Amino acid sequence: MAVSQIPALSSARSGPTVQFETLRLEPFGVSVAALMPDEAVSCVIGWAREPARGRYVCLANVHTLVETTRHKCVSTALRRADLVLPDGMPLVWQMSGLSTHATRIAGMDFLPALCRAAEETRVPVFFLGATDETLRAVRERLEREHPRLIVAGMRAPSFGRPRLSERQDILGQIRASKARLVFVALGCPKQELWMYRYQDSLGAVCVGVGGAIDVFAGLRRRAPRTMQRLGLEWIVRLAQEPARLWRRYLETNTIYAWTLVRHRLGIRAG
Repeated sequence: MAVSQIPALSSARSGPTVQFETLRLEPFGVSVAALMPDEAVSCVIGWAREPARGRYVCLANVHTLVETTRHKCVSTALRRADLVLPDGMPLVWQMSGLSTHATRIAGMDFLPALCRAAEETRVPVFFLGATDETLRAVRERLEREHPRLIVAGMRAPSFGRPRLSERQDILGQIRASKARLVFVALGCPKQELWMYRYQDSLGAVCVGVGGAIDVFAGLRRRAPRTMQRLGLEWIVRLAQEPARLWRRYLETNTIYAWTLVRHRLGIRAG
């Protein structure tokens, strides 16, 4: 367990700081922050108000951790992140054995909270990812609920692997927008790898929000709070996108559980 510091939201450039724990989740080797939601928002907004420096924040769940066991580059991206937050109850349960302060910070709550804080502090934001339809719905909601929020730009990249020219165009658009906070909705692990690769090119704080942007846009519904607390929110997502998600959930949940059991029993991979 390590202790880190973040700036308080009211004094992002100087003044008091907030201490928080980072808990290393084994055998994945990923350090996850034990923060309250308002502290996490303060952290991100505080960084966004600092002089230009690239940072990135990952919201990790079971799928994210399993990807670190499959691809070394994903593991590196998670380990190099400035902040990793637990977006999934299994991670919170795993953290609870190490700290009493473990709290889930769901992307579906974190995204609107950051928009509110960015509006209050006049931090310009940029949305990257999803589809044109989703981004139009996001813009409509922002205009309705956060009319003073500075939306510096939006971009839905082409599907598949973008060509070099498109990647350069996207980076140029974000830099030209002067955005200080970039919401990256490319899905896991693509968004984690993108943030790791390009953080220094942007001079902004990137936050990987994944599918939370679809809920924010009103295109997907959220699970009831009871199911959220019980770690069953995935069932609602599965019911909405069975063809895309059934295999992922079956594989990742099984691999995650077996990896933990194997680690605790001292069984080596072979």
